[in-house]
Amino acid sequence: MSTNDDVPAIDFVTTKADSNFSDFSSINTGGNTGGSGGRSSGGGSSKSPSPDTSKKDTKNPAKDTRDIYHDINIELKQIERELDRVQEKQDRLYGKELLDNLNKQQELLEKHKDTLAEKQKLQEWDLQNQREILENLDVTFDAYGNISNYMDILGQKQAAVNAKTKEYNDLVSQYNALTDKDAKK
Repeated sequence: MSTNDDVPAIDFVTTKADSNFSDFSSINTGGNTGGSGGRSSGGGSSKSPSPDTSKKDTKNPAKDTRDIYHDINIELKQIERELDRVQEKQDRLYGKELLDNLNKQQELLEKHKDTLAEKQKLQEWDLQNQREILENLDVTFDAYGNISNYMDILGQKQAAVNAKTKEYNDLVSQYNALTDKDAKK
């Protein structure tokens, strides 16, 4: 299956079909009518369904991120394949054909070098963006780029989870105490 860069891929559908749609065909029942044991389901609304606006369409960064290196990696592989083909021909050539082949290899190596430089710039940009995201979460880095306050952040996150768990347990205890009083009445 080939992909086209102009046509976006559909990752998910935000609305569901309403109750007027079913998995059953009225033309080809296949022995199953989709009915409810011979009973008629009744009228229904002729009003067209409106999309559910109660849920916001938000992106989950962990699931919705695209590989930003995808296109450049494909380009690098194509250059490498072409270079391999040209290098394989080198042993059978001599004279002007050999010089042309070596010039072609040089061109491909220059193109490969330029593409690698482009990928390096993309990696530096990606690193800076990820670093800014982490710094906004109060992460600090040492001189080597390693997270220096990892244990502090982990402790803060654990304390937040423990506080929410305690809050939940207190609410459950209050609920249980209230339902016990109501049951005794």
